[in-house]
Amino acid sequence: MFNSLTILIIFTHILILCSSSVNYAADNMAPNDNKQNRVEEIFYYYGEITSLTFNFSQRTETTARTRIGDGNAIFFRPTIQSGIMRWNYTSPDKQVVINDGHNISIYTENDKQMLVTPASALESDITYQLLNGNIDILKDFSIDFSPPPSNQNDNSIYSSIKITPKTPQNQLKNMRFWFDDHNIIHQIDITDHFETITTLKFTNIIVNNIQADDSATLSAIIDFTPPPGTEIIRQQ
Repeated sequence: MFNSLTILIIFTHILILCSSSVNYAADNMAPNDNKQNRVEEIFYYYGEITSLTFNFSQRTETTARTRIGDGNAIFFRPTIQSGIMRWNYTSPDKQVVINDGHNISIYTENDKQMLVTPASALESDITYQLLNGNIDILKDFSIDFSPPPSNQNDNSIYSSIKITPKTPQNQLKNMRFWFDDHNIIHQIDITDHFETITTLKFTNIIVNNIQADDSATLSAIIDFTPPPGTEIIRQQ
């Protein structure tokens, strides 16, 4: 497993940031703080997105080995205050990860298991707090605009920022976002305290192509029935 639960939470919080978490207002911006304004612009942009589809590749590097995978994902926000997301891993093994707003379900074909975790059980996670709009990105994270190390700079056509929680977190040391001139994020580098780096790259990105009242798409995202014989593990 590619630590899919953490990956989904981290990415989903970018998409479901409430306006209270960004506090984006032109009259409150420092006139010469263009870099800070750009951070607010990016998170404001993703806070306004109603749907997002993309293909992804994932690479996790530890001191012992490298793991890779890929697939596709869809995010859909029927209302401004709620959102759902589904990740379909197609390689190296089939895996389905769904956040329906109430539970996070992870089905792993090889293990013949589906893990179901209430989203409320993650309230102590800083990324879950971001998801619910309880964290101010500029207040609760240190923002680093310096260039990345040379061995991480294979995306020179994009700009990047690194954010680090001001309060230490168990699983997250920092994240680096790579984005273009239109505020679209093309890559996220996630580093933990063991210096394991997980890189997510996004391609075929399509924004706002689903209508808010599209009930068929909503059902297609959250409906999943595991094959017979699957062990379902429910965590409280």
